[in-house]
Order: sequence, then C-alpha cells, then structure tokens
Amino acid sequence: MTGKKSKRGLREQLLAYILLFVCLPLFGILGVFAFLLQRNINDNIVNGNAAIVRQTADKIAILMQTVNYCSSAFMLNKRTQTALADILKEPASYEAYMARYELMADLRYLSHSILNGYQAEIAVLLKNMEFIDSSGIRRLEPKVKDQAWYKNTLAGGNAPSWISQADEVFASGPAQSLIMARTIFAYGKSAPGIILIRLPADMLWLDRLNELPYPGKFSVLADNGTIIVSTNSGRTHRENRGGEQFHLTEDLGISGCSLLFSAKKSGVFALGRQIAAGFFSVLALVIIAMIALVLRLSAKIALPLKLLVEDISRLERGKLFVRSQKGFAEIDELSRCFNGALARIDMLIEQIREESRLKEKHHFESLQAQIHPHFLFNTLNTIRWMALANKDEPVAALLADLGLMLTAAYNHADKLFPLKEEIRLLYAYVKIMRARFGDTFTFTVLANDQAERLLIPKFLIQPLVENAILHGVRDLAGGEIRVRAEIKGKNLEITVADNGQNADFQKIENALQNVPPRNEPYTRIGLGNVHTRLQMEFGGGYGLCLDRAVQSGCVIHLIIPCITEARDVESVNR
Repeated sequence: MTGKKSKRGLREQLLAYILLFVCLPLFGILGVFAFLLQRNINDNIVNGNAAIVRQTADKIAILMQTVNYCSSAFMLNKRTQTALADILKEPASYEAYMARYELMADLRYLSHSILNGYQAEIAVLLKNMEFIDSSGIRRLEPKVKDQAWYKNTLAGGNAPSWISQADEVFASGPAQSLIMARTIFAYGKSAPGIILIRLPADMLWLDRLNELPYPGKFSVLADNGTIIVSTNSGRTHRENRGGEQFHLTEDLGISGCSLLFSAKKSGVFALGRQIAAGFFSVLALVIIAMIALVLRLSAKIALPLKLLVEDISRLERGKLFVRSQKGFAEIDELSRCFNGALARIDMLIEQIREESRLKEKHHFESLQAQIHPHFLFNTLNTIRWMALANKDEPVAALLADLGLMLTAAYNHADKLFPLKEEIRLLYAYVKIMRARFGDTFTFTVLANDQAERLLIPKFLIQPLVENAILHGVRDLAGGEIRVRAEIKGKNLEITVADNGQNADFQKIENALQNVPPRNEPYTRIGLGNVHTRLQMEFGGGYGLCLDRAVQSGCVIHLIIPCITEARDVESVNR
C-alpha cells in the first residue's frame, strides 16, 4: 500500500513557477544577448582591423605602382636607351663617360620628381656589373650574377620582381626595405641590365601598428607565399598561419603580391572577452538579486493566502467569517467576497427550505389534480356511449376525436412521438374544427413512410394548422390547407400552407420575435410559442421561417433535426 503523495505548498509552487517561467527564460535571453554582444564586438574588431589592413594595402599598392611607373618611364626614355648602348659598346670611350653622367642625372631627376617624398633610391645594374645611381658609379663582383634574385629578374623579362635583400647591390640603407628589380628591355635587342628601386619599409606601414592596442605584424608576401618584407626581422620562409594566430590578407593587385596582417588572437579579442566577462559578472549579480527578490515576493504573497486558508478551514467548526487581509487588494477583495458568499449561502439555505416546503405542497396538489383528467375522460366516454345508444354517430365520432386529443395532451410520459401520430391527431383536430366552422375547406397531408417514422415534439404542427384555419380559411369558401413533410439532408422540413386571406407578414414576424401585440383581437401568438419552443429544444438554427415570396395566403416552414430515437435530441444539443 503506497502512501499518499504530499502536495507542495503555495510558496513552493510559486517559487518553482517564477524560476521556471520567468527567471530561466530571462537568464536564457540575457545569455543569448551576451553571446551576441561578444560576437558583435568581435565582428567590429575584425572589421576595424580589416579597414586598417585595406588602407595599408592601398598605400603600399600605390607605392608599388609608382615605382613600376618610374621604371617604365626610365626604360622608355630614348636618351636613356642611347646612353646604355654607348656604355656597353665602348666602356672606356668619352661617349661612355658622358653617358654615365647623363644616366646619373636622369636617375637623380626621377628620384626628385616621381619618387619625391618616398625616400626611395633608384639605380641601374648593367650586365658588365657597373652599378650606377644618382650619387655615383661603382663596379660589383661578378658573383652577383649567381644570385637567385638576379637570375629570376632576367628570367622574368619585363615583369617586375620584388625582393627584400640585395646587400651586394646597395652598399648602405635601412635594414628593412622593399626592392623592385626589373629587366631593362629594348625591343629587338638584348637587355642591357636591370633597374633597381628600393623603398624603406617605414614608408610602407606608416606607423599603422601604433593604431592598434595589441602587438601585430604586417608582411608583404610574394605570389608563392614567402615573406618579402615585414615589420619584424626579414624572414623569408613561409609564414605559419595555424594555431592561435589571427590573420587578414589583402591583395595588392600587382605581381601577385599580397599584404598579410597577423597577431595573436588573445590580443585581438581581449577587449571582447573583457566586455563579456564584465557582462556575465553583472548577470550573476542580477541573478542573485532576482532570486532574493523572488524569495521575498513569494513569502509576501503566500502569507495572506495562508491566513485566508486557515480561516476557511475553521468554517467546519461553525465559524462563518474570515479575516480581512491587508496585504493585497485582490486578497482583501477575495475575503470580502467570501464573507458575502457565506451570507448568501445562509440566505440560500433558507430559500431551499422554503422551496422544499412548497414542492411538497405542489406534489400534494398535483396528486389531487389527477382526479380531474380521469373524471373528464370518464364523462366523455359516458356521453359518447349515450350518443351511440341514441344512434347519433357524428356526435360520437366527434367525442372520440376529442378524447384522442385529450389523451395525448394529458399523457406526459413521452415528449416525442412519431410524425405519423401527429398526423392522426391533426385529422382529429380538423374534424373538430369543421364541426365548429363548417365544412368549408379541404385538408391534405403529404408525407412518405420514412418521414412518418421520425420523432417530433407533440402538438408541434397543430398550432400552425389552427392559425391557418382561424386566420386564413375560416371565412373563405373553397379554402385549402396543405401540410407537407420532407427530409432535407439531416433536417425534417414541415410546410403548412393555406390559400386564405393575405398574411400580415409584420404581425407574424412580431409573433416569432415575441413582440407583444397592440390591442388586437387576434394574434398569431401560437407561432411564437412554437418557434421559441424549438429554439430552446434544438438550438438557434431551428424553428419557424415565414415565406414572404407567396402572393396570397400564408406559407410557413418548420425545420427540426431528423430524430429517430429520443437520445438523438442530446446529440443535437451538443
């Protein structure tokens, strides 16, 4: 035998609901917000670094394009081409001597005009190893021809090559520099040498690293991925991009070169982590404060209700009063309403006692009233047998029809009976009415066997036929009343039509809407009773419907659901 599970108290359930449906969703939303905030900050950091890298790349690309343009201007100069040819043709001649100084002047002009402000150096290395720049002439060792950069430059033809180390060429200068080497190309002739232009690395970065709050490195990469020049030591091996490094790459748009920015992820995203940590610290404080608030709020709400429950529990001992709680207006109102309900309960108890007394009295009177129907039926049967004894068959038949109707009227056992029985009562009723007003109208009923087996409320059609007689064909010679029953879908439609005087549509509509008449001697109040009865029994979709399209007489449609058994009424109401 298992023990009964103990129910949790109001405070425990209130705490559980607040934590489950308020605090947890709120904490979840704040957690998602913190995640999105950190991701947004990281995206802004990435975008900011990308903008710096893009600006630096644009500057370097401009410098490299300027250097390339300067080398093209030097090679396409006719005087330069003539001077180079004179030097290589007769190196010791006077013409070669003058040509060297002309080249120096041209290099000096390019340095001061095109390359002005870049601190760039421009020089020519002839294939006889003469090195000419704007400041002088010197001869290099033949072993320079064995260097990889020299061979690659000659193999590249007119395309520029970018290198970082050429100590054999430039005697002095900055430790970090970007050098362009390009073969001097003359159409139809052999290349006389190589033009060299050196840019200091400081001119490439423009102190961009000083704009960042964390250490980083810029590197110019060749098309094969090797480092040409960087802000750190001049490493020429391929950079490792894995692990905890943050990288951004921007294409320089010349000779397949690109700009690489690299830094440690811990430094790049330190600000985002600091903001996230601060947010989560604040979130933890909010959680602690909210839990404390929930505990205090639950106690404040639960205490008045607990006192109210204690007062209600004492009702079993006869205390019909609860204390007013001042904590919340709703609880105070509940106490007031409960006291009012208790007062009404006392009043209802007295009413129930009075109703019980009246019900017993009514039951006694109803037992006495049963004597009257039996006396009436016995009297009718006595008169009928006397009429038969005197061979007055019309009166006997009339009494038989009246007895049939009275029997049905006083039989309260069945509220529903077949349409066939209703039709039989209609014929009995019409015979009685003909005895009163004369045989001045015809009466016909059309209904098939399937419709006659359906159940309808007793005396449903009789008020409609009565109105057709009294208000339609009573004073009309050749009057006609037609009753038709048809099954339409799930409904039974019964139509009562007469060819009497034109119907007063407004009066009938008022009767159907239970509008009281205004001092009129005759009203179709029976129609309103039938309509109200059907709607109360079956719902608003059923009842009487007046046909306004008829030109003479009156046509009324009665619509009820098809009922084959008494329990079908419950399913219709549901």
